[in-house]
Amino acid sequence: LGGQINVLTKSGTNEFHGNTYWFFRNDNFDARNFFDPANQPKFTRNQYGATLGGPMKKDRSFFFLGWEGLRERLG
Repeated sequence: LGGQINVLTKSGTNEFHGNTYWFFRNDNFDARNFFDPANQPKFTRNQYGATLGGPMKKDRSFFFLGWEGLRERLG
């Protein structure tokens, strides 16, 4: 369990901005570990998230939200 706190002094903008991302990794290009059996164990990882920022009150206060998820399947 962890957390992160960011403090910024940069001013915001009066427009909404955001992005999304998705990283995918699986076992197709992984090398076999010396201790693994002959058949490589299955592995799938999906890491995804989104951010959004914009004005709460014009030229005064701004917000920024970030969200991230991780789904991992191990054999």
